Amino acid sequence: MSHEPHDTVKERAEEALGNEFLRRAVRFTTERLRAGRRQAAEEHGNWEVWRERGRQIRLHTVAHLDYYLNQFAENARANGAQVHFARTADEAVRIVQGIARRVQAKTVVKSKSMVTEELHLNRALSEIGVKAIETDLGEYIIQLAGETPSHIIIPCIHKNREQIAELFSKEAGEKLPPDTKALAGFARRRLRERFLTADIGMTGCNFAVAETGSICIFENEGNARMVSTVPKVQITLMGMERIVPTWADLEVMATLLPRSATGQKLTVYLSGISGPRRPGDADGPEELHIVIVDNGRSNQLGDPEFQELLNCIRCGACLNVCPVYRHIGGHAYGGTYSGPIGAVLTPALKANVAEWDDIANASSLCGACWEACPVKIPLHDMLVYLRRRKAESPHRSAGEAAAMKGYGLLMARPERLSAALKLARFGQRFVGRDGEIRARIGPLGGWIRHRALPMVPDESFRDRWKKIRPDGDRPLDPAVEERLRAALAERERRAADHSAAHRGAAEPAASGQPVTGAASGRTKPGSGQSAGQAGIRVADPAAMPDDQRAMLGHIAQRLRRPLATAPADRAFRGAPEFWQAFTLPPEERRERFAANFRAAGGHVAFVPDLHAASRYIAEQAAARGATRLLLQDAPELTGGLALERAMPDARLSVWNRDPAKDWIAEAAAADAGVVFADWAAAYTGTVVLLSSKERGRAVSLLPPALFIVLPAERIRTRLGEIFEGFDRDGRSAMPAGVHLVSGPSRSADIENDLTIGVHGPGDVHVIIVGAPA
Repeated sequence: MSHEPHDTVKERAEEALGNEFLRRAVRFTTERLRAGRRQAAEEHGNWEVWRERGRQIRLHTVAHLDYYLNQFAENARANGAQVHFARTADEAVRIVQGIARRVQAKTVVKSKSMVTEELHLNRALSEIGVKAIETDLGEYIIQLAGETPSHIIIPCIHKNREQIAELFSKEAGEKLPPDTKALAGFARRRLRERFLTADIGMTGCNFAVAETGSICIFENEGNARMVSTVPKVQITLMGMERIVPTWADLEVMATLLPRSATGQKLTVYLSGISGPRRPGDADGPEELHIVIVDNGRSNQLGDPEFQELLNCIRCGACLNVCPVYRHIGGHAYGGTYSGPIGAVLTPALKANVAEWDDIANASSLCGACWEACPVKIPLHDMLVYLRRRKAESPHRSAGEAAAMKGYGLLMARPERLSAALKLARFGQRFVGRDGEIRARIGPLGGWIRHRALPMVPDESFRDRWKKIRPDGDRPLDPAVEERLRAALAERERRAADHSAAHRGAAEPAASGQPVTGAASGRTKPGSGQSAGQAGIRVADPAAMPDDQRAMLGHIAQRLRRPLATAPADRAFRGAPEFWQAFTLPPEERRERFAANFRAAGGHVAFVPDLHAASRYIAEQAAARGATRLLLQDAPELTGGLALERAMPDARLSVWNRDPAKDWIAEAAAADAGVVFADWAAAYTGTVVLLSSKERGRAVSLLPPALFIVLPAERIRTRLGEIFEGFDRDGRSAMPAGVHLVSGPSRSADIENDLTIGVHGPGDVHVIIVGAPA
């Protein structure tokens, strides 16, 4: 598919409508994802309660964005990370290029990141001689094709196996068959070389946790874990709104995001990274840079019609239900973001309605996007707002203005409408047949090309109504009239607030200084407090780095309150109350965990003690021909398992026992890794692994097979019980890496054909030891 820019979405759509494979692939994929979301929501239950809780968390966070970004930055720096703030795309690019130059980087391996697409970062890196390599399977495919993503979850939705085999064959220098397993195997081998030799790893950020300064990444393949484990320098690019206050709030997002995106209970991997490697660690980055990007996002702050746009969690659910996207795919939208969210977000980020207004018209306004959105963003309303703003701007065409004026005159008086309908009935005799108009006349040509226009009926609704109610119209119900008047008053109030916010935004400090003290005494709707309220804690701008002070000051200015003002006490925290009280009996926890982990493609064994676990590992390793095993240096493994007796001929290594050894290379050469689980969550079938000097994260990532020893008493019902400990113990107790594993590495990027073992282990066993407590 060509990606030379066209003038309008209509021209780009024409190209897409002519690609029959694209239309079939998009329809099949979106229907599968939509069905998965619906099934996951029904199985989980109380979905509307979860949606509303997610919405409230996002509303609260965005309404106090400057405070939570400041809190996150302070905690991330305390963890050892370097935090940068970029108001514009150019600033973000300069920051990344500066880091690359300083470390004399030649190659950068990247996990999926829409922000880097937004910044055109690959091209910017190539300009300074740095090669950026996409490592998500779908992103790797479209990078080789020289294209852009067409779906936020499955980027190469528009490519078939034959096209992918051709791309990979050219890269490999040999003919590869159009077979999913063979193609995924080539990508694994080729990208494994890149992971092990890259100078910089680059990631996006699904959510940052303000209270602990952690960045969290959801993925299925394991490539994000690779780029945040192996290279010595990590750069994470984060949209400024991608933040939650606490780990308890993250549980809500971890409930909504995977179910809405792919229908999974949880992605295979959820990684929480709290700073670079700690002293004595043998893996993880030595430097961690977090670049917080505005790039037009702050345009929405303080705007009553568009601030909720920043609630988006990038799940792609709106694309999968949109009838327009289903027909034309993602490239027809012309920007980084496609579908309903792209139709609103692109004009909002660009702040250029004149250039991008046509994509706002590429919508049926059916509201399916709002119904699917896990945080209830009213995208259909926003599309109408965009159209209204365009109509009120000087950018609308003279023809459109004349047409709207004529329509207004026609609808202003009933007799004019009646006369027009009579004229239409007469005229349609020459262009219609069998109740349909198919003649392509004037502006109706585009519509009629793909559908039929019904003919005007012989009897209008108004004529029928006169027969049904010959006594005339009844007065409007007082309750209905009151609601209509209230709705009109609310619209006028919001318009006035919007105008006042934009008039006042430039008043305090065109120099960029934040609003401080009681001078900004207005109360932000929904914030729960006035900026002049006594006892409010306000951060000291003088203590902030210049880039942070400038960006957060701008955000506070848009929100009309002092910089980094602490919010009032929250009425809620984390998951709904009924969920926080939910717990399973110990035996059921064990069985539920096993069922969910197996459903994700993993293996589960129940054994009475560590000696039995050792025998199981020895048997499974022998069956797979695994002779080189790498163990974490946990006493339960090195002493309790006694694998050297169960596997006398195997080569066993213990992580980081010899500080002079290259332990990344050791992990890459191992046939299997053996790790000890800290916790597990039964409801999602998830194991939690905490990193340390003795328990390297590479052990559970680089070998093709993984054995996880899990004591039965460490299985909890839900993730929130584990996350509560992170919130309770605070930042100082967080390990550098928290890794949640819910099965083997997987991808369905090649024609929706599921393949196991893309980058992380494809053969994962959990050995549950002992009876539940």
